[in-house]
Amino acid sequence: MCVLLLGHDGVQWKSWLRECIAKGEGLVCLDPAEATQTCPGRFWRNEGGKLVGSRFFGSLQAMSAPHVVLLAAATLVQPGDTVLLPPYRPSPLGFQSLLLLIELLRPERVIVADGTPIDVDHLPCLAEHVEVESAFPLAIQISQRKAQWMKLIDESTPHEELLTNLTLEGVRLGSGELIRPTEAHGVGLRDALRVEVQGSTLFIIQDGEIEDSLASRALDHFHCQRLLVAPPDRYARRLAALAKASNEEICMAILDRIDFEVGVVHLLSPAEKPVPVKTLRVGALGVGPTGNELGELKPWQA
Repeated sequence: MCVLLLGHDGVQWKSWLRECIAKGEGLVCLDPAEATQTCPGRFWRNEGGKLVGSRFFGSLQAMSAPHVVLLAAATLVQPGDTVLLPPYRPSPLGFQSLLLLIELLRPERVIVADGTPIDVDHLPCLAEHVEVESAFPLAIQISQRKAQWMKLIDESTPHEELLTNLTLEGVRLGSGELIRPTEAHGVGLRDALRVEVQGSTLFIIQDGEIEDSLASRALDHFHCQRLLVAPPDRYARRLAALAKASNEEICMAILDRIDFEVGVVHLLSPAEKPVPVKTLRVGALGVGPTGNELGELKPWQA
């Protein structure tokens, strides 16, 4: 059985994490914004003072993809671990996700920081309140993350991969039926760099908007009901991770850009070449060349 740490945006568990690591105990972090121990934007497990497992997330907001939080919990947490949960924000999705985590992990107890906006009587396990130190001001939190981003950037070198060789996670791109350029051009989509039919959605990569008459013709031709257009630079400077065919993560990276005309993915990665990458996990968070955060894309916007 494990112990869960549940707090809110106004507190931090830094001293608790440090104590667990100093004792060599198993510690799992399911808060993707946590930046005091390692690079944020991922979930991780520390044992014996070493990082022994991780799962890329690519966002600072856990509820942007709660299914990945559950996957990380299922694969990283072991009996006896202390598990840091994401800051709790009251919402139907947040509460239901918490209940699923408790059902999955079957914790010995949940340690709840004072001021967390939740009624512990509704939790299906033992809960106790504790006083936890206040979180650093937002500016300091941003500075802590920036230091981690700069460390990642400084340790990285340019890598190139063929788009056709990669399985993409976290984005729309690559999840539909790829349309041949000759067929797309025949419909009139001559400026399109890539066209995919994704169920009832026609997904197009190109700069600029598509005229209404052309959009209607394309939707009719491909038997789609919805058109979604994304510019190629939407895939620039996105936080990412490289994974092997076995799904084992190699390292975090930055998706610098995708050259759709030649089908080449440009990455910045600390991995040593050659890199046995099969899967590219793309996050919502953008990171600039100087470590500044560029905001997050909405789910499936890319």
